[in-house]
Amino acid sequence: MLFERFMGDRLDRIGPAPTLAAATATSALACFTDYQLTPQRLKPGYEKRLSKPALAVVYGAFAAGLAVGALLTRARDSGRRT
Repeated sequence: MLFERFMGDRLDRIGPAPTLAAATATSALACFTDYQLTPQRLKPGYEKRLSKPALAVVYGAFAAGLAVGALLTRARDSGRRT
């Protein structure tokens, strides 16, 4: 929600590479929030079951999902405008 809220208008004007960069930054911010700002009792708990490389894959997949979703939404919406 925050990704679209703060980046939505900008994403309408840029291509896939900046969209992926914005999604990656959003995912990194989510990771920082989850593991640095959140109190221990409210943390997701993934770190107890997954290795650090596996956590990197999880947040990488989150970034990829944000980017693909944004790109598909914009492609769909631009097709409706024509």
